[in-house]
Amino acid sequence: MRHDGQPDRLSGVIMSLIVVRTNLGARAVPMTVSVPSGSNTIDTSDTDKRSHDIQQQIERRNKYKDKLKDIRKKFWNDAGILLADGRNDLPDTIYHYTSIRSAREILQSNSIWATDMFCLNDASEAKYGYGLLESFVANDMAENMKKFMDGLPQRLDQSFGHAFVSCFCRKGNLLSQWRNYGQGVAIGFDVKGLNTEFGNLSNVVYGPKNQNKLIVLAIESLFEHYDASDDEFGLACQDELVFLLSFLLPRLKHPDFLQEDEWRIIFRKYFNHNLLDDPCVLFRESSTMLIPYLSLKPKSKKLPITDIKIGPSMHSNGLIRTFKILLQTNGYDPDMVSWSQTPARL
Repeated sequence: MRHDGQPDRLSGVIMSLIVVRTNLGARAVPMTVSVPSGSNTIDTSDTDKRSHDIQQQIERRNKYKDKLKDIRKKFWNDAGILLADGRNDLPDTIYHYTSIRSAREILQSNSIWATDMFCLNDASEAKYGYGLLESFVANDMAENMKKFMDGLPQRLDQSFGHAFVSCFCRKGNLLSQWRNYGQGVAIGFDVKGLNTEFGNLSNVVYGPKNQNKLIVLAIESLFEHYDASDDEFGLACQDELVFLLSFLLPRLKHPDFLQEDEWRIIFRKYFNHNLLDDPCVLFRESSTMLIPYLSLKPKSKKLPITDIKIGPSMHSNGLIRTFKILLQTNGYDPDMVSWSQTPARL
């Protein structure tokens, strides 16, 4: 769940396209795929094919959008109890744990950060849901599903781009999170405000039985409409399953992380030339890697921040004072700052 590092205000390079910002607007440039030794020729055929395939998928989904919308709506309704994963209430406030530097950047830029799933603090997070899907395909899939499911796990990462997530915890004083960040900060957000500004706030599902049932339900909800003799609608059903799973799988997490009681806002970054108005991919650095992320501003003037909690530190008094100044200079209530009472030396 870690989101630290200094942002680099450059356009992003993700998968097959480069987003280029000029005074004429944004445009997509095919990414270099291979340059033969001794040649100045760039082979972009694979990239062009992928862009063409994505465009076809979008056109198919648009052609059958009403029918697919009904299928999608039924799935999310049927999945409600499984997605709740034993939770019956929505918290009033949820907390985003981060470093002091990243907290400053978030407040000064008036934006939340959504980080590429593959670059979260726990490297296994992006693979966990995919692993459950691959296990189902390898061990539990019915024989008559094979054609429908052919190549699906591979298409998930190729068809609709990466998942970018903003991560939050229900509790604002978790020792495990303070240990992750050392002298960190927990930024408290009003849940209703987050939903109003960004939408798609969802709890993470930790129960293995519920996780597997959700994957099966998603597959069966499209498979029951699949007709192998109708190639175009059959492909549209496959495309829709990729779309459903691209939002579902990032909500699944290993049960050992249950104490975090995590909530996420999931954003999809598309790589089609008609959809480049999406937020531009930025980069920040960690000590070991370059991290793609989106910087997302609220529709209203300010982020719905209600609480700033300073983690256990020998310098709590000084940090509280300087964070009050930081909040006030950026238009937030300086009196929302407090410090953790956890007796930990980090």
